[in-house]
Amino acid sequence: MPQGRRKIPFSGKAKKAQMQLKKDGQNQQRSRSPSSTPKTEVSKVVSDAAKDITSDITKGVKLGGSGGGRSRYELRFQTETPEERDATKKKASESLPSKAKSRETPTEAMYPREGIDFPTRPEWNESMSKHVLDLNEEKYFQSYEDAIFNKWKSSLSYFELNLETWRQLWRVIEMSDVLLLVVDVRYTPAMIPPSLFRVVRENRKDLIVVLNKVDLIPPPLVIAWREYILQHYPGIFVTLFTSCPSYNLAKSDALSLYSKYGLQSRRLRGNISMAAEGAKGVFEVCKRIVKGSKVNLDSWEEKISEALNERNGTTYSSDEDINVPSQSTEGRFIDGILTIGMIGQPNAGKSSLINSLLGKKAVSVSRTPGHTKHFQTMFISDSVKLCDCPGLVFPSLVPKSLQIIMGSFPIAQVKDPYGAIRYIAERVDLPSVLKISHTDKRNVYWTPIEICEAWANKRCYRTAKSNRPDIYRSANHILRMTLEGKIPLWLIPPGYNVETWNKNDASLHEVFYLLGLSSIEEGEEKLAKDYSSDESTNDESESNEDSESEGKNTLPKTSNKFMALMLSDNDEAD
Repeated sequence: MPQGRRKIPFSGKAKKAQMQLKKDGQNQQRSRSPSSTPKTEVSKVVSDAAKDITSDITKGVKLGGSGGGRSRYELRFQTETPEERDATKKKASESLPSKAKSRETPTEAMYPREGIDFPTRPEWNESMSKHVLDLNEEKYFQSYEDAIFNKWKSSLSYFELNLETWRQLWRVIEMSDVLLLVVDVRYTPAMIPPSLFRVVRENRKDLIVVLNKVDLIPPPLVIAWREYILQHYPGIFVTLFTSCPSYNLAKSDALSLYSKYGLQSRRLRGNISMAAEGAKGVFEVCKRIVKGSKVNLDSWEEKISEALNERNGTTYSSDEDINVPSQSTEGRFIDGILTIGMIGQPNAGKSSLINSLLGKKAVSVSRTPGHTKHFQTMFISDSVKLCDCPGLVFPSLVPKSLQIIMGSFPIAQVKDPYGAIRYIAERVDLPSVLKISHTDKRNVYWTPIEICEAWANKRCYRTAKSNRPDIYRSANHILRMTLEGKIPLWLIPPGYNVETWNKNDASLHEVFYLLGLSSIEEGEEKLAKDYSSDESTNDESESNEDSESEGKNTLPKTSNKFMALMLSDNDEAD
């Protein structure tokens, strides 16, 4: 920039005019250059492309790879129709049923047997150029979208429409020896697509299902879901995991974690330890898979043992024999390195599992879906490589309200959250959990709108202009509490009986081990003792503060901070 020249304000309107002049200049250069394609043919191609783009926008589809920067990996879903929005608004004002709906949900209800396949990579060879390969994948993905929308239409749930995100999954499946499917155990049938097992078998890969967040549901239900998966999907491995065992939680929150009523609480301590118990479960399965190969897992085992010894923890090994299918090692474990691929839906806890496997915080964690943008490669040890794939929403018949609740669809982008509130209220007694009551005592029945209004009044959520209860903010808060596990919502397998599973003490001990406890009862007693000691310490400090403040003027406690000033003025006047 020349010296002595002052900066001139440059508006957005001027920038737009400048870009238009630049585009006009480029078009003039193209018109001067000779072209082998006639002008009529070019205009026809442009018009056809415009029709394709228009149809894509109408359907809510944006092809991946066409944009650059951050938008290249953004989450993309189909848009709701006006009819669906009207139906959601109508149900928001209808009374809830007097009897709670059943939580029994088989996998067939989410993924029908006639098949809802996810897009797989089309055939390719090394002789193809990058341009030809990209065009081939885009053409296949467009035809796949047209076929699945025409077949299932409005009954289809939200699923990923960004081709670039599916490309990440294809690369991870191709380069991995073992795939870890991370599942939120609360919504197990909605997160395990059967078509994924077929693709894994065709590619001769081993699959490990990791049931994550086992601290958010009763221990017998964890074992029930594991038995259900092993029964319906033979030949795979299932292990358990939680990134929030009792020793990583604040004492008061650890106590309320095992309470049966009211809002659940789960806050991490300031300095947390590596959840080595869950990492050891994954290690044991990988150790059986690589048996007989050149892969050496000693350094990985030493890292886990060191983390367990720091807490003086006892190791746990299951007495069950894991039958490892006979897989050929040809073309696998290249250079003696085990490559593990992490796949799963958004908010399943893949990043937390990676941090536990690595023994440090190497990947950022967020509750926002789509936080991981592209697959990352990390090394657990010299012989174990980890590939993290972005969260993918597979096509299914999962209710859209449930997808919002379990975090597959961003809560911040939900326009009408009351349908999801209704789904929760039909299975959980929200008025009792939230401890809310009707303003009109004669009213017995609840609607989703009334629940949100009562919670807004309790939390003092008000709109800025009209000073009315902010029911939209209230609904978003309820959805986020359910996502975090504060509101206890989960699905159960068909035929689940808690009394039967409570007798299975041997299997339950594995869950207690992951939680850092020998049993739930012993954990509650220990945590209650620690919590009471903390309370007594706090009471002593508060009493000391009160004794020091004697003789000083103190303001009275009021619900409104400005009322204290008015009361103090009245006292002075008296």
